Amino acid sequence: MNRFLVLFIVLALGSFVMGQTVLEVPSESDGQPIINALTQYVVADTNQNGEQLHDIYKLQRGKTYFYNQSPVFKNPITLIADPPGDTDETKPPQLLITTDDEGGTNQTIINVYISQKLLIPDPELIITFPTNNQTVSGVINITGIAYVYHYSDEIVDVKILIKIKNNTKNEEFIPTIYTEDTYDYIWYYNLDTNIFYNGKYDLKVILINDFNVEEEIQIEIQNS
Repeated sequence: MNRFLVLFIVLALGSFVMGQTVLEVPSESDGQPIINALTQYVVADTNQNGEQLHDIYKLQRGKTYFYNQSPVFKNPITLIADPPGDTDETKPPQLLITTDDEGGTNQTIINVYISQKLLIPDPELIITFPTNNQTVSGVINITGIAYVYHYSDEIVDVKILIKIKNNTKNEEFIPTIYTEDTYDYIWYYNLDTNIFYNGKYDLKVILINDFNVEEEIQIEIQNS
C-alpha cells in the first residue's frame, strides 16, 4: 500500500530580470486536482527543438501538487512561488509524492532547481519628513524608511547618505538607522538648519546598495 510524502516548497519571488519569462503552473482545473501538473505544464512546455518555452515556472501558494509518475525534465528548470504568509491561502505550495510501505519515495524528479533565492524586489526609499517644498527652521528631524528585501539568513549592510545643497552650500550627512523589522530600516538625522543661509535647498537621500536608490525633495529654510 502506498503512502504519501509531502514536500513543502519555500520559495521567493520578486521583480523579474528583464528577458525572463514565467509560466504559472495550476494545481486544479474546474475545482479538481490536476494529477502530474508538473508533467503537463512543465515537461510538455518545450519547442520543436526540445528547449523550454519559459525560463521560470511559478507554483501557487496554498496549493498541493499531486503526482504519481516521475516527471523527467530534459532541461534544468526553476520553480518559484510568492513569499509565504501566515494563512492557509498563503502557505508554501506542497508536492504530494507517492511513497512505498517503507517510507521511501519511489518517484524521482530530475533536473529541477528549486529556487529559494532567485530574485528579490528592488530596494525602496521613502522620505517621511520633511515633505516636498516644506518650509523648515531650527533643528529638524529628517526621517524616512528604507525597504531592503532579503532573506532571513542574510546579513544586510544598509548604508544611507543625506545630501543638502544649493548654489552656496553643499553638505553630506550619514543618518542614524534603527529597525524593528528586518526589511524596514527606519532612519533619521537631527539637522540644525541654522548652519544654512535662508533659501531653497535640494534634499537628496541615497540608499547605497546593489542599486543606488535615490529620493529627492526640495525644502526651504527660513530662520529669523
